[in-house]
Amino acid sequence: MASYNAYKNGSTEEEHITGKETFDSKYETCKKNNHDKYIDINDLSLKRLPENYQDSELLYFIMLQADLTGRIEVTNTVVNGELKVIRGTGFVQKIRLGKLSNCPCPKCKGEYEVYAILTITTVNHVVGTKDMFSNSTMLLETSKQSFTIYGNKIIKTDRDEDSNEDWCAVEFVSHEIDKVKELEITLENLKKKQGKLYKRYKDDVKLVVITGYPHGLNKKVSFGELSGDKEILKEVRASQEWCRYLYNAITCPGSSGSPVFILGQPVCGYGYWFGHSHNHSKGSKEDESKQINISSVGVDKK
Repeated sequence: MASYNAYKNGSTEEEHITGKETFDSKYETCKKNNHDKYIDINDLSLKRLPENYQDSELLYFIMLQADLTGRIEVTNTVVNGELKVIRGTGFVQKIRLGKLSNCPCPKCKGEYEVYAILTITTVNHVVGTKDMFSNSTMLLETSKQSFTIYGNKIIKTDRDEDSNEDWCAVEFVSHEIDKVKELEITLENLKKKQGKLYKRYKDDVKLVVITGYPHGLNKKVSFGELSGDKEILKEVRASQEWCRYLYNAITCPGSSGSPVFILGQPVCGYGYWFGHSHNHSKGSKEDESKQINISSVGVDKK
């Protein structure tokens, strides 16, 4: 059985470039040698799901989750004066509309009075500090549309070095209301479908699905299984367990923050940052045959 102690010091998996580097060059020089096991989201079909899970409702759920998964980019200046660009992944956990005050979007500078706040779950090492996050964007690509939202503030973090929880919730802002309303529908459909899948597969909790942006390039999906039992970090309220998981679904730099969907998992709920599901946090360094990855802290129902 895999050990949390053996992997908690694995490598964080944000991708970054400086100087003349490109994200394509990072892809080409990746030492994991596992890229052929990813499935581009546009190529995903029922036949490409794992053999024992070729379920049309599961496929629909994965596509919904993919529409709510975006690429985070944080631009900063390093000591030698070169720009450092970090890319990772985030998931739209909650959406709310704001009005009667100027939009906080750094691009429009208060021009719009109606705007949307999108709460994104990801991991700390992607967004960094408050000052770093102020230079962030998130690309949202769905089956119908593509648009960019802008970093507003960090609202919640778990930065416990001893437990390596490595999770955060951040707010991005958009004034493209019609596009955001489409995402609201997607999020509601996701909640309903997750509940149905839980009831169907709650006695078969092992399939793991990760949707993200390996190497900060295209959105891809990988499949795997859990590696051992979850680790319960603490119990909160009467019905919640803060926990994390190990799994062998493949990941690369750029996968940090990707939503980790575990079929049959008793997810506490979407739509609230305090009931968040898990995000990918760390991976084994290079050896594909021994790749065991670890999630951030997340919340399960007891």
